[in-house]
Amino acid sequence: MLIRRLDKESKIVKTVMIDTTERFEKICKAVEARDRFLTEHPELMPFQKEIERRLRYAGSIENRMVILRFMMDEKLFELSQTCLAAKKSWEG
Repeated sequence: MLIRRLDKESKIVKTVMIDTTERFEKICKAVEARDRFLTEHPELMPFQKEIERRLRYAGSIENRMVILRFMMDEKLFELSQTCLAAKKSWEG
């Protein structure tokens, strides 16, 4: 499979050949690791389902990354709100 990569040193986009078998194996290992993690932390399963739902029709990798960034921002906002509420509760 041919893919395009940016060479960070030269700032030139190069077309390189990657082994699809190797890529597939990496993906399988990553999915297995994710599944093990979710088995250990089942409370995160609804969040994983939401990730899958949102990414289903994302299209390009760029769109997928944007969606994931928005989801991380949402979770960080929720965390900051929870921390603020805990701080106010603690202060009295």
